[in-house]
Amino acid sequence: MAWTEGRRGEGKAVLGIHMACAVVAVLLVASLAFVLDRAVFEADRFGLSSERKLVSSDLQHQIDAVVQYQAELSFWGKTYAQIEAGRFSQAFVTEEVIEWLWADFGFSWMIFTGRVGQPILSVHDGREVSPETGAATLKWVADLVAKANGIYEVALKPDDGGWRIAASAKDRDGLTVPVPNIHAADLRMVDGRMSIVVVQAVIPESLKIEASRRAPVFMVTVKPFTERMLVNMQKRLSVRNLTFQPLNKVSASSIHTPLNDCARSDCMVAAWTPRAPGASCVPKHCRAFLPLPLPEPC
Repeated sequence: MAWTEGRRGEGKAVLGIHMACAVVAVLLVASLAFVLDRAVFEADRFGLSSERKLVSSDLQHQIDAVVQYQAELSFWGKTYAQIEAGRFSQAFVTEEVIEWLWADFGFSWMIFTGRVGQPILSVHDGREVSPETGAATLKWVADLVAKANGIYEVALKPDDGGWRIAASAKDRDGLTVPVPNIHAADLRMVDGRMSIVVVQAVIPESLKIEASRRAPVFMVTVKPFTERMLVNMQKRLSVRNLTFQPLNKVSASSIHTPLNDCARSDCMVAAWTPRAPGASCVPKHCRAFLPLPLPEPC
């Protein structure tokens, strides 16, 4: 009898040990699954955050490049002299605006206008058009003209009976030609295409503005994104399906970054297919990386 009870006790002990081992095994598997799941989540979050920064930085780099290109004319004494004459000569329009700036950089629009938005010169796709035609485009960028005017006014300082534009600090380590930094720029839709728009007052290289010419004339340039530009961006950044589209049209499998301060659901954003380490997109994690909610669940 005692022997039987001893055997039963040993059996219960062995069963308890087996159950304890099973519990430990289950907990170990669960903890490993949790750690793996969390690792994928963190890797995705870091990867998608990095992608978003790369795309935003690349877009800003392209805006800065357009600022440099535009300054070839807007920050030039020869252009400033043309404005003083009251009209642009046909030779200047043909040789400098069309055969040089448009041929080299492909601006869809180059418009010179006063503060009130009345164009003096309008060039569209390499051809001079009527000022009225340019005025129709200016209505889409009137806020940028106003912003550029405000920046110009702040930079304007009295100087020997006239005015001078406050120069930016020199940077001997800079790799770009210095510009006066009095421009306003944005990404927006113009003529149905996402474009880089830059507006800057026309000034001479001396930065000296005569007292009689305090009121500025602004140069407005519009550089549309082409398919080739998007393809090159995708190659540089190693992203796929890069497009510009309204926020409320972005698919749940894409991520996006805003193009400006617009926060409405119909605002244009840059969207692309992510290449995050855990690209399978676990449903409960998928939306955690997005700064703004998408219209459909993952």
